[in-house]
Amino acid sequence: MNESYIQIGKRTFSLTDQLDFADLSGDNNPIHIDPLEARKTIGGACIVHGVNGFLWVLECLVSTYNFVPKNLKIDFLKPIYVDTHVICFWSKLEKTIKIVNEEADAVVSISYDDFIIDSSHLGNFLLPKLVELSSPKRTSFNNLDLGTKYKSEYGGKIVKVETLFSHLSSYLGDNTVYEVSILSNIVGMQVPGLHSLFSKLEISFIDHPGCITPFYQVTKKDERFGLIELEYTGSNFTSKIVAFERPHYESKKCSEIKELIPALKNLKNKKILIIGGSRGIGAACARVSSMLGADVTLTYSVGASDAQYVCADIKSYCNRIVKTIPLDINNPCDIESLDLNYDILCYFASPKISQTKGDFSLQTFDKFYTFYCKSFEKIAMQFSNCGGSLIYWPSTVFLEQEVTGFNEYILAKEIGEKVCKNLEYKTNMKIIIERLEKIQTDQTLSVMRQPLLDAVSVSINIANLMSFHANE
Repeated sequence: MNESYIQIGKRTFSLTDQLDFADLSGDNNPIHIDPLEARKTIGGACIVHGVNGFLWVLECLVSTYNFVPKNLKIDFLKPIYVDTHVICFWSKLEKTIKIVNEEADAVVSISYDDFIIDSSHLGNFLLPKLVELSSPKRTSFNNLDLGTKYKSEYGGKIVKVETLFSHLSSYLGDNTVYEVSILSNIVGMQVPGLHSLFSKLEISFIDHPGCITPFYQVTKKDERFGLIELEYTGSNFTSKIVAFERPHYESKKCSEIKELIPALKNLKNKKILIIGGSRGIGAACARVSSMLGADVTLTYSVGASDAQYVCADIKSYCNRIVKTIPLDINNPCDIESLDLNYDILCYFASPKISQTKGDFSLQTFDKFYTFYCKSFEKIAMQFSNCGGSLIYWPSTVFLEQEVTGFNEYILAKEIGEKVCKNLEYKTNMKIIIERLEKIQTDQTLSVMRQPLLDAVSVSINIANLMSFHANE
């Protein structure tokens, strides 16, 4: 940040702040307000509504300098995560405002051309009555027609405006601030809806009566990139919006994968414990193993509902025993009390894997080391002492490839492979180590769309390996 920038605000957005803004805007997208669901999105945690961050910037400006820009261009560069500290800087010289995170990265950038000279000229025109959506829509690209006018009919509670943005509402008026918040609803609840990502926003405040019945229309869409561009014509301003359909993952149910299950391989009457079986590859492996005749127990850390969903799906399709149990890999007491009377152990426990930058982080490495080495070794030894003889432990092809930004993860997996070899040497267990390519799950989501391995196909291959070694 150069010398022309001055600090005009700082804060940490809490989950309570998120819920308050959701009440105002009616944008109840789970990526903003539900930590359990948000962990399955590309960010891996709750992120602040982009429009909430933008309105906070205007609140900082007007509370300190008593003015607001008239025409603004907003770029949402990176997510603002809940419970992380951010700082707002303003450069009068460059006519730019930035929100910066703890790593000094700009997460929101705002440029403008002029200020509102006299806010009394603004109409603060009343909006039509808006209704609240109970849940986000899942809008299909095929159902969006270019140029068609869609009435803006959904919102939240305007009474929250003065509590959340007191200075801004005094300057622009309650109706205007409320209408800006509705832009979050249009993207997060309507188009694209559930799987949305706000990218850019332009706003031009008007000093004359605007549209009596606000509407928006799709001006561009590109399914290759999940791109949607919208124009909003409102009562107090006009706006242009750029949004993306956020990459998302939905696991296949048993009924969807039945045709893929091989007839000759089976795990009949095998008792399998799947560590980390509530999501992704673990959930797929639980389904495939059950359909091949195994009785399965899957563990979860915080996703009890996810584990129960997998369990219910299996029970509805297979006449097999399937159970769920809580397990925190970071808690030694949980590990010590774990019942390990099983034939096969599949170990899919993993923290969020994301690319890092800068120097090697001991803190990040220690997190991976605990999951893949330290806790795994404790569980494996207890499994062996209970008579267990077969373990599946997934590694990564990153050990064979030149990839950047994953040094801590790669080193932990490299050590983990040595731990497995040492366990085989000390016990009578067979440990299947397989270096997997990236698999399509909610933990491998990326803005850049890329071909990834199918979790069910990989799980079928794992089942084949387990069947071969268990029955030899």
